[in-house]
Amino acid sequence: ESSWQLPYTFRVNSISNFRHSEARGDDIFIDPLVPEELDEVITADMAKRARRIALSNEDTVGILAGPEGDATMIMVGVRLPHKDAAAEITLAATEARALMARIEAAYPGLTVHASGRVMLNQHIGEAGVLMQKQFMPLVGVFLIVCLLFFLRSITGTIITMVVVGLSVMGAMGVVGHSGLVLNSVSGAARLIIMTLAVADSVHVLVTFYYLLSKNGGGKTDKVARIQAMQESLRVNFFPVTLTSVTTAIGFLAMNFSDSPPFVDLGNITAFGVLLAWLLSLTLLPALAVLLPASPGQFLLRSQQRMAAFGGWVVANGRVLLLASAAVMLLCMAGLPRNYFGENYAEHFPAGNDFRDAVDLLNDRISTERSINYVLDAGSSNGVYSPAFLTQLDKLVAWTESQPQVHKVTGLHTLLKRLNRTMHGDDPAWFKMPKNRELAAQYLLLYELSLPQGLSLNNLVDVDRRITNITVRLSEATAEDVLNFEQSMADWTSLNMPRGMVSEGLGVAIMFANISERNFRSMILGTFLAVVIISLLMMAALKSWQLGLLSMVPNLIPVLAGFGLWGWFDGRLGMSLAIVGSMTLGIVVDDTVHLLSKYQRARRELGQPAADAIRYAFASTGLALWVTTVALVGAFIIIGTTPFAPVATMMQLACVIIVIALLFDFLFLPPLLLWLSRRTVLSGTKSLTKTTKSSTDLETDSL
Repeated sequence: ESSWQLPYTFRVNSISNFRHSEARGDDIFIDPLVPEELDEVITADMAKRARRIALSNEDTVGILAGPEGDATMIMVGVRLPHKDAAAEITLAATEARALMARIEAAYPGLTVHASGRVMLNQHIGEAGVLMQKQFMPLVGVFLIVCLLFFLRSITGTIITMVVVGLSVMGAMGVVGHSGLVLNSVSGAARLIIMTLAVADSVHVLVTFYYLLSKNGGGKTDKVARIQAMQESLRVNFFPVTLTSVTTAIGFLAMNFSDSPPFVDLGNITAFGVLLAWLLSLTLLPALAVLLPASPGQFLLRSQQRMAAFGGWVVANGRVLLLASAAVMLLCMAGLPRNYFGENYAEHFPAGNDFRDAVDLLNDRISTERSINYVLDAGSSNGVYSPAFLTQLDKLVAWTESQPQVHKVTGLHTLLKRLNRTMHGDDPAWFKMPKNRELAAQYLLLYELSLPQGLSLNNLVDVDRRITNITVRLSEATAEDVLNFEQSMADWTSLNMPRGMVSEGLGVAIMFANISERNFRSMILGTFLAVVIISLLMMAALKSWQLGLLSMVPNLIPVLAGFGLWGWFDGRLGMSLAIVGSMTLGIVVDDTVHLLSKYQRARRELGQPAADAIRYAFASTGLALWVTTVALVGAFIIIGTTPFAPVATMMQLACVIIVIALLFDFLFLPPLLLWLSRRTVLSGTKSLTKTTKSSTDLETDSL
């Protein structure tokens, strides 16, 4: 009775108001299990009768009551106005929780849980808010510590965080102007932008502080700082611009996703990345020149270590090339082990209210995974037709014979139950009525017994043309749901009249389809991103060989990452569908910086391949370590969120980013060396004249 007072409620079903039909002699009684006029305490006899009926009736056991009689369900139908969906869901969920608390307080020992679409949406929204509150400060602190450690400059850290903060605020401003609503998925854009905005700033500042260190500090010499920044911008403008564009392309490819929150995530992040690029080439240089800086000798020593590391890679190139290729092939062998395992209840950890409610429902009463099918009888009052009822019975019989089906409910059980009641509760008459008039009279008799607020509109439409069945599946993955849906479609196309049975509807089929369709659409989106990025690389590097070669260390880590996922987990959800395009844009950054420095050493400085590789390590290796540590550390922090879609997305992204860095350091340089010996990349023509700053930088780096 209290549930009827909840906001937006239009129907409440429970064992107390369930209409039980019973034959007593020549009379037929259709009464609720708990008499509606009852104002006093329920007697022991009433409770005993209600228990017996609830645990034996086809329309209650496994639906409203658990088979052991230790759990029951109140099904509250909610119809939202959808004027402000978020506020309406919050109101309905808040009032439901308050009612649950009152019941538990009044009846110690009784626990109340809530599941369903309203509670699912509410918990998803709350997960997003909690993630922002918890992880934005943690990610910010981590980035500050990371920058202080690697840059050894308080000024540089402050400048970088200014760029990060303005990038995030600018992106959120665009969200506000566009009218987008942030949720638990798209809200993660703030955290991702915070991390990605560090990359461009670090590349500019590392070169800037390196040059200042080489020239004696430059704390008070403004001219020295201006010259160092001019050289840093000259060296980094091309790779920083290219990496920002490719990163934005990777995120914009998420527009191919079938899930709007992921589309919003991609667009917001792409804008934030481009804004960070603009600020890192305008505001950051201005602040770095105006503010005093004393970088010390840490960067010089780091450059020397990276140059030595580059020399080790060159010396062991053959072994590293073969070993890296073998490891990547082993990782990619796990790709076939992946499968669609979306389970929306498992988006939340054990102990979460919604997860506990679903687990309790699955274990004690029924199953949360259900699919609804709408059946069209083809004409007004067609559901009474014996031909239609025969087809309905045939469909239900086949559906119940499937191994993954737990129970099928709908109009058929009500008609069969009423037919049995009209024949003295003889079990032999639990079957469909044989003529139209009898079926119509059964439903009319039953409907007249229903109180105000209850009707047959949950089973049949007013015109008596449309009905539905609910197929409750046993514990099943998204792949199982899709397989059942395909089996149902195949069987109905052969055995049912055309257009009689709809496609499956419901939360389970929605999540399962989103997972599969996301992967299919994102494969196309990622492919187009690869093509665009490849063309950009060819044009920017002015070498089609290097442009094509650059995609090897960009695509292989993505495939290897998904392969490792297959070896250790294998369950693919809708959030993992976008990881390929998201990480593709990120991992391109390392390749661009290495190749641009390699090509600069070959063309501008006239160096052989081995020395060019050492130069690339020395000039950009530290910055790559800094950005990778910042990305991976921040993503690991975000990956600890209890909201599984975001957590798994961040975890897999971390794996791919780490693989990409190792692949760029251990596979790409030996590959460049091997190809240079076979004149495949002979198009890198040495220049006889170089600028003084280029020569100085190259000499000191090596």
